Amino acid sequence: MSVTGWGGRTTLWVEADFGQAVTDVGAPPPPSGNANWDIDRWDTGGAVWAGRDPEWTDITADVRGISTSHSFSRQTNQYGTSTAQVTLDNTSGDYSPTNTASPYRLGSSTTIGVLRRVRIRARYTSPGGSVCSWALFDGLIQSWEQAYPDYGTDAVVNVSLLGLESRIASITRLAQTAQGAGETSGARVRRILDDAGWTGPIAIDDGETTMQATTLEGSVMNELQLVADSEGGFVYWRPDGTAVFDSLNAQVEKGRLENPVVFSDEPELLYTPINYRDISHSYNGDLVANRITYQRVGGVAQYVDSPNSRSLYGDRSVARSDLITQSDAHVRRLANRDLAVLQNPELRVESLTFSPITPARDYFGATSDYPWYALASGSIALREGVRINHNPKGEASAISRLCFVEGLAHSITPTTWDVALAFSSASAYENVGGDLWDGVTGVSAGYFGSSRWGW
Repeated sequence: MSVTGWGGRTTLWVEADFGQAVTDVGAPPPPSGNANWDIDRWDTGGAVWAGRDPEWTDITADVRGISTSHSFSRQTNQYGTSTAQVTLDNTSGDYSPTNTASPYRLGSSTTIGVLRRVRIRARYTSPGGSVCSWALFDGLIQSWEQAYPDYGTDAVVNVSLLGLESRIASITRLAQTAQGAGETSGARVRRILDDAGWTGPIAIDDGETTMQATTLEGSVMNELQLVADSEGGFVYWRPDGTAVFDSLNAQVEKGRLENPVVFSDEPELLYTPINYRDISHSYNGDLVANRITYQRVGGVAQYVDSPNSRSLYGDRSVARSDLITQSDAHVRRLANRDLAVLQNPELRVESLTFSPITPARDYFGATSDYPWYALASGSIALREGVRINHNPKGEASAISRLCFVEGLAHSITPTTWDVALAFSSASAYENVGGDLWDGVTGVSAGYFGSSRWGW
């Protein structure tokens, strides 16, 4: 793969950590009596990943293809572990762990190991000379899968990767003395990450409710998700490996719905839209919920419903009683939010694919590299708001939908670059400025991104 391609404005790097020798591939070494995770305690910082920084080797020139995926589950709003695959040209045999002639040797041992870092980065240079860099993936090697296609006349290695969050995803802990009662949900997320030994970058909201005490028992990822569910927020990882916690109202307060990126199949007068292909819609009732009962541990059950939705679609119930907030009022607020989002079905934009190689074209026919800029600047990213305008073939009217990006995947070859996006609806959030602002019907007290508000 060429280091610079796709019109000459975007540069891509794939770098692997080949800086430390590993045991040559063969029989596993005998047990060495490694310490257990559960010996660490809160705030000690004792559980660290490794005692060294990565030593990066640029392997971009041997890359034949890249695919990455970061996404939430549409049904559960839970973030799934990010994945990637890098296909390398191995006709030289350099990437075979057992090749004693490989340049990636240190003494008698190979430096091609598993559970080592690989990062994928890109840099866009605008026609005016401004530079914007961004990360596509940062993760750990899970396997080196060697293949010899074309009757053995070719050789490739498919390097399978998991995101950096996989470092803590497998950790399950024993119970400790309960602590942390009254700390904010953001502080609780930090506590969990610290106890698990997370040393990567973080972007943690303070949160809008306080938590009950925790013993930190069980799965790290399950407890993080329970905190997010109790707050009404989201825990996820950015492509650069940053651990993120968004609070209940983050998608509005952070301005993610102001001046969104517009995807359109026709020129727009007010925006420079990004053209797309392979768009899909769905009109179904799988997410409809019109009777919601939420309860915190030790609290009073909070029930809300929509009589109109129940009359139209029948009873569709959601209930849970394991939330760990200290506030019944927050539980009710969360139930009201979910009812507003889920009570009615709608024609949803499920997904679309676009190529940043294709220039954007404005209303007057002028072209620009806006698709590259939107990616490089983070305007197209998980949890960002985008608007999609679509004129379905054979139909008399167009549709316009405000959506949140819930899935982001790249597929890259030396000559192509495709981006696939998956969405959730933002319709309920779009209307918040009217009837639900600060919970006062008919009062519009501000605009998106300007101030705190409540359901």
